[in-house]
Amino acid sequence: MDVRKISTIAIFIALSAVGAMIKVPSPIGSIALDSFPALLAAVVLGPVSGAIVAGLGHIISAFIGSMPLGPFHFLIMAEMAVLVWMFGILYIHGKKLPFETSRGSW
Repeated sequence: MDVRKISTIAIFIALSAVGAMIKVPSPIGSIALDSFPALLAAVVLGPVSGAIVAGLGHIISAFIGSMPLGPFHFLIMAEMAVLVWMFGILYIHGKKLPFETSRGSW
């Protein structure tokens, strides 16, 4: 991995941490905007880099928010990394839906 890619990953992690500070009110509580930079990193840099951004971005945003769920945030970190990695794999293969066939959608 070269310095340029590491720097880009660090920028996406920083964007994820900043997005965690912006909260959108919802009936359940608040929705954090920390997953969008990870999805964007998965598209631009690849699925593994997107997973790294998702995991580190979430744990940094959890530390900023004083870890209200305690160690459960580490499970959420792993879950976010796996989901973004799967999104990156689907994006690389050009699938819009996971059940899309080779003859077309539906």
